[in-house]
Amino acid sequence: MAAAGMGHLEVVKFLYEHGAAADIHTTTDDGVTPIMAAAGMGHLEVVQFLYEHGADSDIHYTTNDGRSPLYAASSSGHLQVVKYLYKHGAAVDMHTTTKYGATPIFVASEKGHLDVVKFLFEHGADADIHTTTKDGWTPIFVASGNGHLEVVQFLYEHGADTDIHTRTKHGWTPLYAASTFGHLEVVKLLYEHGADADIHTTTKDGWTPLCAASYLGHLEIVKFLYQHGDDIDIHTMAEDGWIEVIQYLLARGAVADTVDRYGSTPVFAAVRNGHQMAVAYFLCFQAAYVHFEDGFGQTLLWWAKKSGNTQLLKDVIQFARMRGIKICDDDLI
Repeated sequence: MAAAGMGHLEVVKFLYEHGAAADIHTTTDDGVTPIMAAAGMGHLEVVQFLYEHGADSDIHYTTNDGRSPLYAASSSGHLQVVKYLYKHGAAVDMHTTTKYGATPIFVASEKGHLDVVKFLFEHGADADIHTTTKDGWTPIFVASGNGHLEVVQFLYEHGADTDIHTRTKHGWTPLYAASTFGHLEVVKLLYEHGADADIHTTTKDGWTPLCAASYLGHLEIVKFLYQHGDDIDIHTMAEDGWIEVIQYLLARGAVADTVDRYGSTPVFAAVRNGHQMAVAYFLCFQAAYVHFEDGFGQTLLWWAKKSGNTQLLKDVIQFARMRGIKICDDDLI
């Protein structure tokens, strides 16, 4: 098993010729056979030797979670092994799914192996580009989430255009996945090919692609989505402390002193969550808000003190005094 997985052909031959022929079908606790181990690591000559010496029946064998040698080779991007297995009977395994519902073309798309995706598609897996996993993931969804632009382009051009609006069981679209993981070029491609309708689509948690990109600090994606019609609550960004996104939104007309349902401005949200840089930036515009009471009847100074962040409290006091705002001991109680 180890020799096959590591690609040591001469060792495999020696062991086979000296009594290990019966071990050619041996499996690990996970159900991995020697030919699968070799296939997954791309050792074509070892795969050929094992196949020609009795492991031909094992090319259809699946692990405990449903992975076949063809799946393993597709996952790792070993095109020549994929071709060999296909030629020697693994064509029927192209549609075999793991216990999670993933096919070889799915995992090749997920990992960004365009040449493998093309080969599988051209040899019978074309129908599998629409197959969804138990979580509702499609090949174009996982390719988008992992930033594999060329794979996304290929799948879109070969029938997956209808899948760009498909939502997972959590309500994620390919556009949302690409926005979440920071893949700007994929976001642009999807938007330009029909996903503009998904720009306002929300997940089950009520998040849009712009919310996700903003939360994770993907500024260029924030700019793109914002410029193409989406909007976001600046309070959300204040809570997360993404200073570059905050600066961008304010520069584009977001209102720094807008009040949310709790009766507080964005600077309150930044203070409550301990984001010093965001607090400092907001106070450049809103130093007067140190005495402002939110819907809970508390001031900015009170929240700064409650945060336990001594430097944050000092910053709030310093900004206030720089603007000539009087701070007395009672304000800090």
